Amino acid sequence: MVVSICLVLVLITLSYFLWHSSLIEANSEITNSFFINNWGNTSHEVTVELFNTQNVSVFNESYISVPRETIRSQFPITPVPGVEIKVTLDNNITKTLIVSKDLLGLTLSIDIDMMPNDPLILSPALS
Repeated sequence: MVVSICLVLVLITLSYFLWHSSLIEANSEITNSFFINNWGNTSHEVTVELFNTQNVSVFNESYISVPRETIRSQFPITPVPGVEIKVTLDNNITKTLIVSKDLLGLTLSIDIDMMPNDPLILSPALS
């Protein structure tokens, strides 16, 4: 039973990484963008906020993500070192990402309900 559960988790993780990398490759011309992926069975409110290097909010948008849906959007400015991205799930769980490298383009994957023990995962990638 434990082996079966582990095998299922490995398969889910592998399929996610294959899907995620193909999504980035297919959208490599889109820079400074983010994708909200709802892997669960429930709709969620997701708020994405971008702070400039002076800690002033320059982007603050909320989205309703339905199950098995991907929302695509773009940041209004190019994230540079020191810029902070804050993502809030259902006004309850907040995670932040501070851009630490000078990026030509940033693609941020925001994954909801992908892992049972972590309902909000931020995965940055260079595009």
